[in-house]
Amino acid sequence: IPSLASADVYTSWLIKTDAEAAWADALAWLYGFRQGPGEDAAREHGCPRRPGRSRWPEADKVRRLASDRHQTHPWAHPPRHNEVPVWPRAGLGLPIVGQFQRKHRNGELWQALDPPRTEPPDFTLKWRDAKGQLRERLASPLIVKAMPLINSGQVSYAPIALWLNRAMPSGRVVLCFGDTPVSGSEAAFEDLHAAGETCQYKALHGHTQLREAFFAWLRDNSRRPASAPSGKNGRRRRRSRR
Repeated sequence: IPSLASADVYTSWLIKTDAEAAWADALAWLYGFRQGPGEDAAREHGCPRRPGRSRWPEADKVRRLASDRHQTHPWAHPPRHNEVPVWPRAGLGLPIVGQFQRKHRNGELWQALDPPRTEPPDFTLKWRDAKGQLRERLASPLIVKAMPLINSGQVSYAPIALWLNRAMPSGRVVLCFGDTPVSGSEAAFEDLHAAGETCQYKALHGHTQLREAFFAWLRDNSRRPASAPSGKNGRRRRRSRR
């Protein structure tokens, strides 16, 4: 059961008079940690219409696990992570719905290039409970919001990130293509790294818990200018381009 006891909370104390502006600041933290571009950031630099390649391991794990059934040509982006499954962003809630780019930046389909290339089909990360039942929904322990402050009758707002104290359920994260779980894709919720590989995302280096990695990233990055894409609030269903 989620609890405020022993929860972690962070605020930059960049106080705003408008609740929506403070909420946007807090939301930008989550976007920056999950999807922000830059050197050593979550994504490589891309272009305004198309983000760069993710440094999180999930996309490469999907490529590795799809190779036997879905690889008709070399992958458009050769995997930089090994075949051991880990799904660290599952700690921010499930399901995660993923979709790979179907075209090169020049607008051509991967298969039309010379030589032709390809990417895996759409996928979903779900979880299997201790009884073996496949489940979709798992609420995130992380809440980003605007916290109202009252001083001498005046209301202002501070952006906050609140990570509730909650153990992960007894079960494991599993990759699915359509409604079909992929054999050998299960991993513990707590796994951030796979044995024998070099972590590509600097924010995960040296950490064993996603909660710990997120707050360390906040301390280093929350005061830098950031903004979340309009209309992409990352709440219920998380769709990402790989």
